[in-house]
Amino acid sequence: MMPRSLLVAVFLCAIKLLAVSPNDASPAPAHAADPDTEKLGAFIGHWESEGKMFETAYSHANQITATTNCTWSSNGRFLICDQINRDAKSVVHNQLTIYAHKKDGDYIYTSFQDAGERPFTGTLKIDGNTWTYTGGEFEDKGKKIKFRTTNVFMSSNIDAFRVEYSEDGGPWKTTGEGTFHKVSN
Repeated sequence: MMPRSLLVAVFLCAIKLLAVSPNDASPAPAHAADPDTEKLGAFIGHWESEGKMFETAYSHANQITATTNCTWSSNGRFLICDQINRDAKSVVHNQLTIYAHKKDGDYIYTSFQDAGERPFTGTLKIDGNTWTYTGGEFEDKGKKIKFRTTNVFMSSNIDAFRVEYSEDGGPWKTTGEGTFHKVSN
């Protein structure tokens, strides 16, 4: 069975576990330092999310909402997103995610969940308006389990996401899905 903290990390990344403004006195730059990093700017702003998880081998049926704030780091090289997630029972999870551009053309992200939880790191591929997060691989009962999250920007203010897993390279099964809406920049 997938560790609960990893499942939460994978799902929460789907709903854009996004960011808080830096606490220093210097303002964040208006844009990132290079064109590849600038693509991450699609997340800049305040977002409200709604999603649902399904009953599967690696998730339980649940409704989830999130409030997310994203901004550039003070040097413009990293996107920092801070998110508060609530499930149907009002259980709150906090997540801080930092995104960066890798020299090979892809992106990397690391999410820090509720205090004391182990960080989760994965890869993000951006292909037009479709963003695919990978990571979260493990073995369960002799099977290799992989997770991915796909986000499709329907517009600059609306994003639809889906979280899926695959066993031993088989078909992808949906564990969660939803949308998030940009409320303000």
